[in-house]
Amino acid sequence: MRLLEIGLIAFLFAFPAVVLWQDSPLPLERSPANFASNSCKELIENLSEVNVSGTKRVVRGAFGFDDIAVSEGKHLQFGFESEYTLSEIDKIVTIYGPKPGHGMSKSRWFSLPVKERADWVRANIKELFPEPRKPGGLIKLKDQATLKFLPDALIQDDTGNLEFVLEPFDSYEDWYRAIKKLNSRFGEGSMQATISAPPESFFGDAAGVAQAQSVKEKIGLFNFYSEYDILQKLNAGYLRYQQDPNRLVARNFEHPFLGPMTSVKQRQLNSMLRANAKGEKLDDASLEVISGLESSFKYTGGTVYRPDILGADRVVLEVRDAHKNFTLLSDRLLRSLFFMQHGTAGFDELANLKSFHLDNDFLKLPKDVRDELKRIFPNKANAQYEYSASEKKALDVYKNFAYPLRDWGEHLEAIKATSIADQVEEAQSAYKAKLSDIVARMKSGDLDDEHAKAEIQGALAEFANKSKIAKAFEDYEENVIFAAERGAQNESLVKEISLNSGPLKEAFPAKVWSGPINERMAQLQAKYPSILKKVDQIKFKFNDQPGGRRDVYIVSFKDMSESEKKAFFDDYFAATSENTVSFPMSSGGGHLYTRVGDKSYNFFFDRNVDFDPYPLPGSDRLETFIELESDEFLRLRKYVDNGVNDGDKLLGDSGYQGVTGNTRNSLSNNRPTSASESHNCTSWLCTAPIGDGGEAIHDLAGAPRSHNIHTNPGWWTSWLANYAPRERIPFVFYFTNDSMENATQKVSGGQTFNWDFDTH
Repeated sequence: MRLLEIGLIAFLFAFPAVVLWQDSPLPLERSPANFASNSCKELIENLSEVNVSGTKRVVRGAFGFDDIAVSEGKHLQFGFESEYTLSEIDKIVTIYGPKPGHGMSKSRWFSLPVKERADWVRANIKELFPEPRKPGGLIKLKDQATLKFLPDALIQDDTGNLEFVLEPFDSYEDWYRAIKKLNSRFGEGSMQATISAPPESFFGDAAGVAQAQSVKEKIGLFNFYSEYDILQKLNAGYLRYQQDPNRLVARNFEHPFLGPMTSVKQRQLNSMLRANAKGEKLDDASLEVISGLESSFKYTGGTVYRPDILGADRVVLEVRDAHKNFTLLSDRLLRSLFFMQHGTAGFDELANLKSFHLDNDFLKLPKDVRDELKRIFPNKANAQYEYSASEKKALDVYKNFAYPLRDWGEHLEAIKATSIADQVEEAQSAYKAKLSDIVARMKSGDLDDEHAKAEIQGALAEFANKSKIAKAFEDYEENVIFAAERGAQNESLVKEISLNSGPLKEAFPAKVWSGPINERMAQLQAKYPSILKKVDQIKFKFNDQPGGRRDVYIVSFKDMSESEKKAFFDDYFAATSENTVSFPMSSGGGHLYTRVGDKSYNFFFDRNVDFDPYPLPGSDRLETFIELESDEFLRLRKYVDNGVNDGDKLLGDSGYQGVTGNTRNSLSNNRPTSASESHNCTSWLCTAPIGDGGEAIHDLAGAPRSHNIHTNPGWWTSWLANYAPRERIPFVFYFTNDSMENATQKVSGGQTFNWDFDTH
């Protein structure tokens, strides 16, 4: 024990900058083995899901309805279902158990070990659920105050999974908090979400939009996003494939119900939309075609139209492609919320686009390739069921792999991307050649089926990336769909929801300034003209050589009291909290801290990400910034929140070197794939996959992966100050106790600002 004490003391004296701000006093109660302060623990408790129920909720009117109509039920509602296999029910039986009549009393049930309870359910599943899709004999036996939203009884679906089906929520915030609680309690199941609106809103009557026009807009909406969602998933899959070429990165293409929209399903959807707008095809027989047949248009990977759920009462859209990814689920639902609240004007321009033709496009592949695809991705018909010819044909999942070979011409013209037509053709040719090569190696015995599946899916994902078509759809969404007023509305909606109900909501000051970042900085400078000065295009050092240039805001605290400093920082946090993350470092600091809102986050020698109130500088400090888009910032908050609440699950152990190889690349699990690597104070944040396609923060900042800049605090902040793209890193802040005159001379008087980044 004495040797251990000596070792810890030596560690603290040898590495003071590792665990502390360099300009902060040493908190004697801390050690690497017990890193969280009491205030940190209190903040963690405040961020727990029990407290989420006390946040603001907003009941939003459906498109075309005013506040009076909202009070009469003309608002948006949100639904949720989650499926668990019978191997995933251990946590469920801590709340649910058999209802009376199954030979098991409540007291006896809870006296059994959890594993025995789960085994009992599996052994008695047929007696508990004699009919599928109806509430069965597994009921809620514990009615905790924070879980009132849980259903009284579970359902068994057609595949044998147990399913939670929640009553609708009247606000997105309530929905978000409830699902987060459910997932925390039981783990993430295979999730689906719904949003609903009155039909007179969805089909335009409430807003005075002509019915035919509204239908065209909805057809255009589904045309665009049915392709966009598939392409974005493929594009993200390409990044995963580069990291692990043995990984199946396009499994939805071999799934019978999550593949791309086809021309047959598109015609069915459009016909149903036109009929439903007139109040037609809402009878049971017509709706059964949607809910009961494998050839239904509901069986695509994305957000789908579901008139079969509530019929004539409310129009329902369902997010079907998130599986166990709550981030994706909530993002998709948030997008639908926006269009259901603000309308779909402009989408009529995309109403004539044609979807993928399953048969014709498949014939564009060589016969030997078609034969092998059919063999390793066979038809998904279940021998226990009978199918019509159209149903069985819809289960030919092998034909989905001809998706890249469709004619993209109309799409490129519609989304204003004809400039990439040659790249699309080249990528199509490369895809065909790749599949032919894979088949040749399979036939020669050089490639087995499992590796061939991975390579085929990798080639499919590569097409979406190399053709630039995924990026073209993304650009159209950003520059056309969400341009100007609609873009401002969407930004406002994302910010409103994320600040009121999202993760890390306690990390933000009560007042947050909105608007372009440079306008917020100008507002801050106007309020503090004597202590805040902007100096343009200052040259920094990079690797001890003259490097790039960056605008610098100098803040001089000369002769200011602590209360005056605090008043400035209150406004500083208000100005910088929206959509930015920053990295404050003392000169030669050697350790990276991360600011989000008005809190400082740190990961080092602890199971969780530690956080404290942002400490005011006691000596010179340089703070580099990254500006994020609203959806990226929301993902970052979810990621950091996961690190605070379960850092071991998200990150694994911490170490000195950081992760140079691959990570699991998700917001809930970003552990290194190699057991020999551990995250450090820099890589845990820099590898956060917050981009639309799963890109890490260091990718967004343009830092080359091969240089491992993302593993070193000095190299990382030096890169941001020198060479990161200006649209992402518009400026840095320099805090000093020196006079403004001396500070300005120090920053701009020489050829370079000689800040010590400590690039050890």
